This record gives sequence, C-alpha cells and structure tokens, in this order.
Amino acid sequence: MTARRKEVGGGKPNTTHSGDLVEEELTQVTVDLGADDTETEPFIKGQDAPPPAVQAKPKTAQQKAIAVVFYWITSLSLVFLNKFVMDGDITNLDAPLFMSWTQFLITVICCAVLGQMGKVFQPFSFFPTFEYKLSVARKVMPLTVVFLGMIVFNNLCLKYVEVSFYQVARSMTIVFNIVFTYLLLGKKTNRASLLCCAFITFGYLMGCDGEVRFDWLGVTFGLLSSIFVALNAIYVKKVLPVVDDNSEKLMIYNNMNSVLILPIFIVLFTDEVIEISVSQYAFQQTAFWGITVIAGIFGFLINFASYIQIKFTSPLTHNVSG
Repeated sequence: MTARRKEVGGGKPNTTHSGDLVEEELTQVTVDLGADDTETEPFIKGQDAPPPAVQAKPKTAQQKAIAVVFYWITSLSLVFLNKFVMDGDITNLDAPLFMSWTQFLITVICCAVLGQMGKVFQPFSFFPTFEYKLSVARKVMPLTVVFLGMIVFNNLCLKYVEVSFYQVARSMTIVFNIVFTYLLLGKKTNRASLLCCAFITFGYLMGCDGEVRFDWLGVTFGLLSSIFVALNAIYVKKVLPVVDDNSEKLMIYNNMNSVLILPIFIVLFTDEVIEISVSQYAFQQTAFWGITVIAGIFGFLINFASYIQIKFTSPLTHNVSG
C-alpha cells in the first residue's frame, strides 16, 4: 500500500492541505482584464450610434413671401417719412445724421420694451431680453460700420434727390452685390446674371440722364449707399452665427453700437452740433416729436424686416427686393 502511494505521488509525499497555496503555482496564475476585441456588438442595440444631426428647418414659400411683402410695405413707408425728416421742412431742423441717430435710439428702446413684454405676453415671446455684452458687440462691430454707412448715405441721398429718382440712384446695389460676393465669399456668378448687370448699368445711366432735378451729390451718395447696402446683406449672413442666428438679438447689438458710434462722427466731421444749438425752437414743436417718433418706429420695423428677409431668403434676393 505504501509503495502504491509513492508511485501515485511521483515519489514525493503529498503534504499540501486544503486551503494552502504553493508559491510556484501562484506565479503561474494570470488574469486578463483587457477588452475582448472579438466583441463588436453593443450590449444594447443602437447605444453606440451617433446622435442624429440637427438639420435646419427649410423655409417655406409662404414664409419667404410674407418676409418680402412686409419689407416692401415698411421700406416704402420709411422712404416717404425720411424724405420729410431729412428735408427739415416739417421738423425745422437740418441735421440728417442726428435724425438718423434718433431712429437708432428709438429702435433700441423698442427692442428693450419688446424684450420685457415677451416675458408677459406670449405673442412677443420670440423677442429676446435686452442684453449688451462687449465681447459680442466687438464681433458685431464690422457689421455696424457697414450698417452706419448704409443708413447715413441712404438718408443723404434722399435729402438731395426726389423720391422718384431715389430707387434709380441706388439701383447699382445688385451689381455691387455680385462683385462683393465674388471678392468676399469667393462665389462666382453665371453669365446670365452678368448680362443682367450690364442691362442694370445701362438703365442706371439712362435714368440719370433723364432726371430733371439731377444732382451729382445725390447721385454720389446713392452710389455709396448701393455699396454699403450690398455689403450689409453679406455681413448680416456672416455675423448672424455670433448671436446664435437670432435676427432680433443682432438688431439690438447693431443699433446699440450705432447709438454709441454715430455721435462721435457727428461731432468730428459735421457741423450739425451748431445747427442743433441754433435750432432749439424745433424741439418745442409737437410736429417735430410726432414725426421723429413715427420715423423711429418705422426705423425699427425696417431693421426687423431687413433681417427677416435676409434670413428667410438670401442677400441677393434682399437687394433685388430693396
């Protein structure tokens, strides 16, 4: 019996008791905690799928039509109002840049009021609460400079030409829009559009030649206005992402920047401060305040209409519409 035990144990007696662990055997134990490359399917089907991309909701034809018609009505109304304001016959104040500044200020006030009303009344809830952050304002500043050029030269052109010739004086906007779209955005235009630009230029020259009260200063302001209108439409598209693609918020920053910048230009480069000081009696007339407030409200509406039209259509469509 003893001999058989030795054969089974390989010649060594078995001295290992239950619960003991030989050190040599411990070194032979390996544990692999790495990921199993053969397991490719997730535990829950679809859990590793990427989130669906958020796609912008396409603009309907009805929305585009409403935006264009709204812009037309507001623009035509403001043209006739500004003609009275810039001439100074009703207001008894010949200060077009100062009157432009009042429109910016009234626009800012309207934005602040609507932002507060949006907290209470559901129809105005789309309008954001008034805010002005310097970091955002600096990014919007290039658009503000272009915007100021557009408004100032628009109003100066309207001061020196008739309303009937006003649109002709600014009709080069489409041509400049195609030029700046190529220079700034790198987008080429087809030959058909270039041919149309040739006809527009020819019509512009014919319109200038046929104008009874032709004024070189008014035509120059009209050309400058066309340049800034074309640039404004392009820069609005570029700057909108800075304010989360919110046209109302862009209107707040753009007009607030204008309220702060335009007085500096008025003081340094014009004599309107003297005109205002010698025309104090104008501020005592009800007609002055009435037409100033009405023009300011329409100035707010044209801001809103412009951003909405550019947002729902395109810069070129906005310029054709204008």
